[in-house]
Amino acid sequence: MGDNEKLLLVLGKINVLKKITTIDQNICLDINKEFENEIRTNEITEDEIMGKLELLNDENDVIDCDLLKRDPVNDIYMRYMGIDGDIIYRITVRDGFDEYYNDHKKKERNRLETKKEKSLSKEDEIVYEIAYRGREISINSILLAKPDFMSENDEFFDYVYKKQNKRISIEEIEKYKNRKFKKTPHQIIKDLGFTGDIARAFFDISQKGVFFRNPVTRNLLNELRINSLKIKPKK
Repeated sequence: MGDNEKLLLVLGKINVLKKITTIDQNICLDINKEFENEIRTNEITEDEIMGKLELLNDENDVIDCDLLKRDPVNDIYMRYMGIDGDIIYRITVRDGFDEYYNDHKKKERNRLETKKEKSLSKEDEIVYEIAYRGREISINSILLAKPDFMSENDEFFDYVYKKQNKRISIEEIEKYKNRKFKKTPHQIIKDLGFTGDIARAFFDISQKGVFFRNPVTRNLLNELRINSLKIKPKK
């Protein structure tokens, strides 16, 4: 738990007690009782809680608080103290508390959203991308293949590259190219250097259809349980 999260935790506890305390009464914050779970799971310590309360006490228009001492003579303090060892604060919430609390909640929400966006951005990071220029097929500028002009490999890849990230049938390709392929789709992509994890990353393929993915993101590699692609440059 970060420093701002701990401050929000303390503010949240005060806010809950504020709602169930009448206007003319001070809030009684029993640290050991109100933060029992968080202290037990080591999310925050007693010293950290006391430090946050002292910080809030020093902030303008937030709270006034006093650490109550056990005094057998004084009935009021006895009422607040509970058992020996309890750390209890008497708190007066000032007019600026709500604004201060809401401002910190907004900041924390924005921080979490930014963190989430960065995480998603990393997952969507493009790791591998295929380019097809002058019949040269390359992955991240590494030459993978250069099919012969107007060959089955050339005609097939030319069409799927133009239709990348779409499901297309072999019949559709043959109709557009006005030719019947003798090779299977699996044979064609193998001839073009798409084998093993490279084929898995970029293609979903069957006898009847093909789906060519481009580019390949980190998230996709994680889904396929592929750490990296071993690309052998065409000589």
